[in-house]
Amino acid sequence: MKKVQRRRARSAHPGVFEVKRRSAAGLDLRARWFDPDTGKPREFSFEPEGITTAEGRRKWMITKSLALGERERKLATGAATHTGASLADAIEGYFSTKGARLKGSTPKTYRTATTIFLEWANINRIRLADDLRPHHLAAFVEWLAARPAKRPVKGGRRTERAPSDRTCSPGGVNNRLRSVKAILNQLRRVGRLPHITSDDIKDRIKPLKTAKPRPAFLRVAQIKTLLQAALSHDTGTFVMTRTEKAAGAKGGTPKYDPIAPFIVFMLLTGCRRDEALMLRWASVDFDARDGRGRKAGEIVLRAGDVKTGHERAIDLSICPGLKKILEALERGKDDVYVFGGKEPWSRSKVESARKRLVDELGAPDFCWSQTEDETPALRATCGTFLTNAPGIYAAAAAFHSAKRLGHSIVIAERHYVGLLKGISKSAKTLEAAMGITADVAAIVARLKRRGSSSSVAVVSIDSATT
Repeated sequence: MKKVQRRRARSAHPGVFEVKRRSAAGLDLRARWFDPDTGKPREFSFEPEGITTAEGRRKWMITKSLALGERERKLATGAATHTGASLADAIEGYFSTKGARLKGSTPKTYRTATTIFLEWANINRIRLADDLRPHHLAAFVEWLAARPAKRPVKGGRRTERAPSDRTCSPGGVNNRLRSVKAILNQLRRVGRLPHITSDDIKDRIKPLKTAKPRPAFLRVAQIKTLLQAALSHDTGTFVMTRTEKAAGAKGGTPKYDPIAPFIVFMLLTGCRRDEALMLRWASVDFDARDGRGRKAGEIVLRAGDVKTGHERAIDLSICPGLKKILEALERGKDDVYVFGGKEPWSRSKVESARKRLVDELGAPDFCWSQTEDETPALRATCGTFLTNAPGIYAAAAAFHSAKRLGHSIVIAERHYVGLLKGISKSAKTLEAAMGITADVAAIVARLKRRGSSSSVAVVSIDSATT
């Protein structure tokens, strides 16, 4: 008698199977399937989720089977593969790859923003990078905008902060959003965010509306006051050092490294602070010729030291006083950096000098190159005077200003054109346009006196002892 082969019944949930697992607590019923992204087996325990009936288990497995089929179809059409990596690990991977090439203070800014982003993700139980969805991005923006700002704790440690009764400023929120957008876009490009597209990031992470004041810059009187304060700063000396006591003299050792040349450099070149600090003597060519064939001098900022990565040249023909200052600066045989020596000055060094000028010597409040509030910046001051001085570059002022400062001509036209009026057409140099020709000459004269004096021991505040 021929054996009748039983026909196999088709499963209502193909790819998902019910399995039994024995444990100390007893029998555990689970669903088992293979992940379409990784190919690895995965299991789901029914009882902890309150699914205790056969019908409930069957419905769950049917739903899961449909989801797996949909995922397989998406992968077949080119969808990004899920990695199973945590969101924190994905972000850390960014900092170990592309983020490792960031310059200046950008890594610190990005780190601060991602710490806040991960705090929000933890609150909303978004653990995996694969779990991030477009609507989450809009929710993050709303959460960040309503997040209380933090303030120093009175009587606490120096870095201790506590939530205040006000929210973060729109500018501060936008600063964080820019950082998060940059990181998410890179993670999306390398396939770490399979459910996020560029349109999602652009559409869901919208910056808050902010006031757009004109760039803050120093006026002529304020620039003169600043340079006078810088001269007073540089002429300060110790009452007596050990070396002077042994030599029977006193009051000849400078208390601080001269900051006036650095201020003039920032004012007349429009460089960013870090670009100035990283300037090498090898980048300064005193014999470079201008458009008329005259020896005017030129500074070439290396691409590796510039924020935008674009090498640019700074013409010294429109600021001859700066050329004289650079020529008068003391330069050791092994010195590499213009502001420093074998090593460049640190940011904290010039920032400490700025605070002394403002807090102790009556200088107007200012910052070096960039600020989020309305504090005048030396970089913006250079851009303002150069763009609006008719006697320097005439109708091509916006173009040359943009080239000098290292940004687009659109920025120069949008922010600087028409910002300052009344500069004389007879002012052919930046010093003349700013009205500081005599002040710059005084700084040059002091540098020459200091360089020629053999009785003065030139040391920094870090090495001198009262």
